Amino acid sequence: MKIFGALIALLGGLLQLLAGSGMYALSQTDEAAEAGAAELLSGLGAVSTGVAVFILLAAGFAFLSSGKFAGVLLMVLSVLGFFTGGGFLMALPFVGGIFVMAGGGNRVSMGSNYS
Repeated sequence: MKIFGALIALLGGLLQLLAGSGMYALSQTDEAAEAGAAELLSGLGAVSTGVAVFILLAAGFAFLSSGKFAGVLLMVLSVLGFFTGGGFLMALPFVGGIFVMAGGGNRVSMGSNYS
């Protein structure tokens, strides 16, 4: 379940990366410059692309980790991505974060299990 959640989050991060770079490319057109929306679209595109990169890194971390921290990180990043232009594409990393949390095991303690 953890691997399935990480794959879903990875897919959502890739789609967000495409959407963010598309938003940034849209800000470079002449129509956006004439309308005065070029600065806003450029900023949102850059932040959206940055959030997508962090989601991809968190999805890679979810493959390697055994705890629930990666799932929480994916959920927080997807909420941040929702408000920075990701929209409903961020449902994929959010659901992936839930699956990673459900499949994640307990943390390893340093204490001995022998009595």
